[in-house]
Amino acid sequence: MLKRNLALRLCFVFTAISSYSQTIEKTVTIQQPKSGASRYYYVPFEVPTGTKSLSVSYTYDKKNGDNVLDLGLFDSGFDEAGKSVEGFRGWSGGRRNTVFIAKNEATNGYLPARIPPGKWQVILGLYKVVPTGVEVKLTIGLNEIDKEAGAERNSENAAVFNFEKMAHVSPTTINGLTWYRGDLHMHSFNSDGNWTLASFLDYAEANNLDFIGVTDHNTTSHHAELNQLSPKHCGLLVMRGEEVTTYGGHCPGWIRSRFGMERGTQPTRWR
Repeated sequence: MLKRNLALRLCFVFTAISSYSQTIEKTVTIQQPKSGASRYYYVPFEVPTGTKSLSVSYTYDKKNGDNVLDLGLFDSGFDEAGKSVEGFRGWSGGRRNTVFIAKNEATNGYLPARIPPGKWQVILGLYKVVPTGVEVKLTIGLNEIDKEAGAERNSENAAVFNFEKMAHVSPTTINGLTWYRGDLHMHSFNSDGNWTLASFLDYAEANNLDFIGVTDHNTTSHHAELNQLSPKHCGLLVMRGEEVTTYGGHCPGWIRSRFGMERGTQPTRWR
C-alpha cells in the first residue's frame, strides 16, 4: 500500500512539473545544400508527458532575401528513418516567424490535437541558403502559447470580407453539354493566402461558382473546417485539396468531400 501511494505521488509530481512552462533554445548552423542533396533540415526536441501546448519561433539573418527558410513541424509519430509522413502537424513555409499548437486550437496551417510526448522535429525547408551557410536560432516554448502567434491567429480568423452578391445564373448548357464555373486553385490563411475559408464559400456562391477546390500549400489543416462549413452551402461542390510544394515544382490535388449541386438539397458525403 505504501509503495502504491508513493508511486501515485511521484506520478502526480511528475505530471504537475511537466505542465509548467518550459523553454528550449537551440542554435544550428546549416550549410548550403549541394546539388541533389536533401533540401530539408530536421531539428529534434523532446516533449515531456503532460504537455498541453507548444510554440516554436525561429530567427536567422535573411541577407536581404538571399536566405529563405521554411518552417514546419512533426510530432513524435514521425519516423525519420523510414521517411514516413505520420506525425505531420503543419507547415507555414516562410510566412510566419512563430507558430503554436494546442489540443483545440493552432496557428492556421497547423493541426490542433493532443501533444504526444517524445521526440518532435522542427523541419526547416532550405529554399535559399547563401554559400557561407546560415545560423538559425530556435525557441520552443512548452505549455505556453506565444502571444504573437495567438494574436495573429485571432486576427486572421476574425477577418471580415464584404462583396456584392450577383444575380443567380444557372450553369450554361450548349449542345447537350453543361458548363460549370469554379476555381480549383485557392489559398487561405492556412498557407500564403489572405482569406478565411468561410469567406471563400460565401464569395463563391455570391459569384455563381458551382465548385471550388481549396489547395493550401503542404498542409491539410483546412480540411476539417471545410467539412464543417460545406453543409451550409448545398449548391456548391467543395473539394478539399493540397498543393504539394517542393523546391523542384508544385502539384495540386483534390478530394471530393461533400456534394449537393441542387440548391436546397442535402449534401452527399464522398469517401
